[in-house]
Amino acid sequence: MNKVKRNFKSKLHTMKNFFSSNVVSSRRKTVKLSLIGVFFASIILLLFVSCVKDPSIVVVPTIPTVSTVDATNVTTTSATLGGNVSSEGDASVQERGICWGLISNPSVNDNKISNGVGLGSFTGTINSLTAGTTYHARAYARNSVGTAYGSDVSFITTAIMYDVTLFSGVNGTASAPKQVAHGGSFEVTTVANVGFMTDSIKVNGLSFPLNGNTTYTVMNNLKPPVVYISFKQDPKWVLSQNGPWYTVMEQRRPVNAIPWVNFYPSNKILIERYEFYQSGNDFKIKTSWPDVDPTIYEYVVTVKGDSLIWGTKLDGTMGHRLQITHLDPQSLVLKGVVKYYILPDWIRVPEKDYDAQYYFEHTRSYK
Repeated sequence: MNKVKRNFKSKLHTMKNFFSSNVVSSRRKTVKLSLIGVFFASIILLLFVSCVKDPSIVVVPTIPTVSTVDATNVTTTSATLGGNVSSEGDASVQERGICWGLISNPSVNDNKISNGVGLGSFTGTINSLTAGTTYHARAYARNSVGTAYGSDVSFITTAIMYDVTLFSGVNGTASAPKQVAHGGSFEVTTVANVGFMTDSIKVNGLSFPLNGNTTYTVMNNLKPPVVYISFKQDPKWVLSQNGPWYTVMEQRRPVNAIPWVNFYPSNKILIERYEFYQSGNDFKIKTSWPDVDPTIYEYVVTVKGDSLIWGTKLDGTMGHRLQITHLDPQSLVLKGVVKYYILPDWIRVPEKDYDAQYYFEHTRSYK
């Protein structure tokens, strides 16, 4: 009986140990499985949270990406341009092409031609351009988001060229380019012989003002230019080479009246006498009224075109401005309006102005 009890206790203890060890092991496995579940749940939660839109982040839709190709086949009135759409952005490209104008960075609001849709390269020819003109162009591409532009490129249309015909007088030479662009300007250079000067420049009948230089810029008048150059005797050179010059006769009359009255030598009272002469690089004049005032007044003379100017102001507002009506190595004739002043304070008396003609010779002086 005791033996049976001992066997029962022994089996009971064995069963207790078995269940105890299995329970502990099961608890360990449960803890392990719980940790793994938490790990994967955390990952799933993070993925879910990352997919939730952050209200602080603004996603901007994109326009296409397009580049411009340089102009080719440029003529007087046309040019070929192109572009390449490398990305459509967030929507398909609905239109692409070339826009152009006279200022940099033109837009589709200026001038444009379209060429296809979608990705890829394209070309187009623009027409009705003006010869010899600088243009700017850009490729463009448009989707539902907006319009994109390539970089600005410029080109110059071919100019219409005209041959220049040049005629020159015998007292000098002239040079000009052989051709000139339609509507463009060109330079004419004149070289007068010794003792002569440029008299006139005409292009297609239009006269150009002389500026005292040897190079003049003129226009071609939008057609083949025909240039005429004439030369004349240089009065300053003749005066300086053959002087001094002395008054031999003076004629006067009221302004625009007739006829002339010989004022000198028949009337020697209040006669203004003149003497032109060279003084270094200057050409000068001495004036005097020997019958009333022994003072001799001396002025530098400016030769301007066909006129001699001298006095207190070279613009003619004070002093004399007389036109050369005759000049040769022996004689000189000047004509013009003499402005009347009362000396020594130069008080202007315009109602006493008068026309005058002065006759000079260099072979004798007044007595």
